[in-house]
Amino acid sequence: MALGSTNLVGNAVAGLVLTYMRPFQIGDRIKIADTEGNVIEKTPFVIKIRTPKMEEITIPNTNVLNSATINYSASAQNTTLTIYTTVTLGYNTAASEVADILINAATKTRHILTKPAPYVLHRTMSDACIEHQINASITEVNKLDEIYSELHRNIQEQFRIANIDLTTPN
Repeated sequence: MALGSTNLVGNAVAGLVLTYMRPFQIGDRIKIADTEGNVIEKTPFVIKIRTPKMEEITIPNTNVLNSATINYSASAQNTTLTIYTTVTLGYNTAASEVADILINAATKTRHILTKPAPYVLHRTMSDACIEHQINASITEVNKLDEIYSELHRNIQEQFRIANIDLTTPN
């Protein structure tokens, strides 16, 4: 009985803290630990998130306070949100050609902004490959999964058109 009341009080206090901190609002797209979605309800004890797959997840307020929270909506409200994804290719493909293909794929993706323009970082070099990261700006955070899916399709298609195999050598 004491453990249950301790959790109840802890969640109520956490709910009060969250009310004054205001890290997110109803409708915001957030990520708490491994859960990502839109806030659909905030109570003194829990918050409810609806995932892109329409799952409704209830998270106790103490868990919210004890986890890092990313608020994608707040990020995109005053500026743009930068999304990114990586591909790894062997050294036989020129980095400049990879960058051109990735930027082309990004510009063909709906909801990716042309200003600021997408850009590529050549992140790591291993014995067998280089990791290339495309970075692009968006404002439509509620379409994050859709944007990533289309971006990945476009990347695959652009590399196919360029006759470059995306399999990473071992």
